[in-house]
Amino acid sequence: MNCDPNRRLGTQQSICIFGLHIGNALRGNVIGGAELQLALLARGLADQAIPVTVVDPEMNCNLQLGPFLTVNSVPRWYEGFRGLRLFTTRIPRLLNSLTAVGAGLYITQGVSFLYLLVLLAARRSNARYALVMASDTDVQDTRSRWQKSYKGDHSLWRFLSTALPNEIALPILKRCADVLFVQNDYQFRRAFSSGRQVIRLNNPIDTTLFSISPSVSRRDIVIVGALSARKSLHFLVPVVKELQHIMFNFIGQVEDPAGDSVRRELSILQNVVLHGQMGRVQTLQAMAAAKALVNTSLAEGFPNTFLEAWVLGTPVISLFVDPGGVIEANRLGYVCQGNIERFSNLVQQASYDIDLDHCRQYALTNHSVAHAVDTIRSVLEGQVQSSESS
Repeated sequence: MNCDPNRRLGTQQSICIFGLHIGNALRGNVIGGAELQLALLARGLADQAIPVTVVDPEMNCNLQLGPFLTVNSVPRWYEGFRGLRLFTTRIPRLLNSLTAVGAGLYITQGVSFLYLLVLLAARRSNARYALVMASDTDVQDTRSRWQKSYKGDHSLWRFLSTALPNEIALPILKRCADVLFVQNDYQFRRAFSSGRQVIRLNNPIDTTLFSISPSVSRRDIVIVGALSARKSLHFLVPVVKELQHIMFNFIGQVEDPAGDSVRRELSILQNVVLHGQMGRVQTLQAMAAAKALVNTSLAEGFPNTFLEAWVLGTPVISLFVDPGGVIEANRLGYVCQGNIERFSNLVQQASYDIDLDHCRQYALTNHSVAHAVDTIRSVLEGQVQSSESS
């Protein structure tokens, strides 16, 4: 596999985006942040007459969502015996599906050993391959990823079938990618030191937000995201138990054993509503009705939920995460630096000293779909330069 970033590249003016659940996100059924970001990017590129093909194995049929946007399934993805089918059917069929697209630029986001097939398909097509950093842990070492992403997930099968192969694939993907897209300044500094071409790609804002009316009366707290080890919700459980006079709304499904443990603890509390997975509009409405959005993750990239909260006029209270330092630098909310007492005190406040109009304007100015599309277009046209950290 040729990992030379200076090799001769193809010139096809089309894009292939690979990922599970992106097709559903394009139809309004959003599972997670990475899927939403890629779906918004695909739609934005297609709206600018740039041909985009999304390859999504979770789809059971191909879809044509406009003259420039296609979603391709992978035939018979679920056929065969679990474990064996990865080698007997999934790998060859996925590689064939990706290569058949013949795009000029292949894009993936986050970490998956399956992305090695995307990289190979790009090489076969004489095309560029771009890897988008989804979390700050993607530019950290294995020990940090274990502490922040895997610890608490006690499933041996998940470790052997997913976590371990992903850890093997990540350094290969980062070394061989023609472009590394990053979401914040911290990722830029860490990725740039690798000597690769690194470009800042700001998450685009979902225009669905503009149809949601912020609530005037706000009393409850909202938490949006999977119940999982990587969201570190165990930090929040004691706070919820202590603050019985405040309602906490959890939106997201259980993802691993750690998340199920948190669900069991929360399910017996009178001040908790576990909504599970909700529709896109319903989730945004719940955020617009909350007095604050809270986040307890040890690491993120640039959470979509932060952007959504700012547009909807909902203050952000983060226990650890400040993506590239933008929250504190621009007074977009509160970052508690792991201080649980301060976190608890903020959650109890009736109101916050945050200029919500400023938060909204920050999001609209820095995270437009047009800006993201222009960034991708520059790569597609071969104008690849490492961007400045901002």
